[in-house]
Amino acid sequence: LRNKPSVTKDGVQVDLLMNAGLAVDLPQLSESGAAGIGLFRTELQFMVASTFPRAEAQERLYRDVLDAARGKPVTFRTIDIGGDKVLPYFKGVVQEENPALGWRAIRLTLDRPGLLRTQIRALLKACGGRE
Repeated sequence: LRNKPSVTKDGVQVDLLMNAGLAVDLPQLSESGAAGIGLFRTELQFMVASTFPRAEAQERLYRDVLDAARGKPVTFRTIDIGGDKVLPYFKGVVQEENPALGWRAIRLTLDRPGLLRTQIRALLKACGGRE
């Protein structure tokens, strides 16, 4: 199906995008024929690490993602931890009765602005000089 056009019966073009979260996923972009990365889950690099990834490591990964995309669109989701996604090295995360509504993702990073600030800086540096 990868070589067939993604067009509805009434002629509307539909872009098929892939989900990714680690560098190991990147070869699939060209192999799958996807029109880009619809969601890059940045929290996965945090989940497989033994400590918080340094800004340089984050920037390197985001740059690799953009290089692999070769100008195709990429949507990065900022770190989505908390709730059901616990980092063993991140102290202070509370277990909640309904984690979907609790202290996670953007609510967590607004409470811990250093996490979000580091990630946004890494994303901006990785995007530098690109359109």
